[in-house]
Amino acid sequence: MMSAPACADTASEQASPATVVASLPYWYLDAGTDVVLANRPAVTEVSPWLYGLASDGTIVPQYPDSQAGAVTADLDKLRQAGLAVVPSIANVTNGSFSYQPIADMLHDADRTKKHIADIVALANNNGFAGIDIDYEDLAAGDRAAFTSFTYQLGQALHAAKLQFKHPFSESTLFFEAPLPEDMQNLIAALGAPEDASLPIASR
Repeated sequence: MMSAPACADTASEQASPATVVASLPYWYLDAGTDVVLANRPAVTEVSPWLYGLASDGTIVPQYPDSQAGAVTADLDKLRQAGLAVVPSIANVTNGSFSYQPIADMLHDADRTKKHIADIVALANNNGFAGIDIDYEDLAAGDRAAFTSFTYQLGQALHAAKLQFKHPFSESTLFFEAPLPEDMQNLIAALGAPEDASLPIASR
């Protein structure tokens, strides 16, 4: 965990504003949007649980087609309120976490490149501020491949933020350029390429 200094060197130095993220499951998106808007000053970002994976690894909505219009309307309300929208993509297939689509992608270079391109297109085409990667239940043997994947994805997203729930530590990691020294050390420990000191993502 990264920690801030116990005190500032000068009175002019102030802590960075906290980022408060509201997680909104798609089945609660309409009501959840109303709650967030009613508490707007306290919330800076929303992470709606919107996307899963088909058995072939294609990114697909988790919500039913009948909800598409309502989802679009709710996202528009959140954006109009000045909130950053960072939806999640989970390795959920037909309602349950699924290992195989992610394993197939991680261990095939062509599939990895396509998946990264699909994620970038999803963010760009929908005006999202970033993407929350929630790939769970991976095996220890996937560590190096997953680290490489997230590193490549972070570079590809350039101007977008990248958040992902780390499947080994069960923690949510947030990268924004430039990387602090302790995060560079973490990436090195996870086995990223030697030039991993390059920005993972930037706004």
